[in-house]
Amino acid sequence: MSKEARFDLRGDSEKKDIIQRAANVSNQSLSQFMIEAAYTTAQLILSDRNHFVLNDDDWERFNELLDAEPKDIPELKRLFQRKSVFRN
Repeated sequence: MSKEARFDLRGDSEKKDIIQRAANVSNQSLSQFMIEAAYTTAQLILSDRNHFVLNDDDWERFNELLDAEPKDIPELKRLFQRKSVFRN
């Protein structure tokens, strides 16, 4: 993996010391440790926006809704007949 992105961070010395100690214990450089920790935390934060868990009843209801015939919504039809504001 190439290292083409640069991260510039500022923080207080107490936090840096703790992070440096954790990096040392993990046998990683400070940069490796911080990037890996930030990446792991980012994945965790974003995971609830990408994955969700349902119990059996809710999963069945979810699938019923996905399989149902679409509702006729006249307002939505009119909206999609308009020229998009995102296209020239």
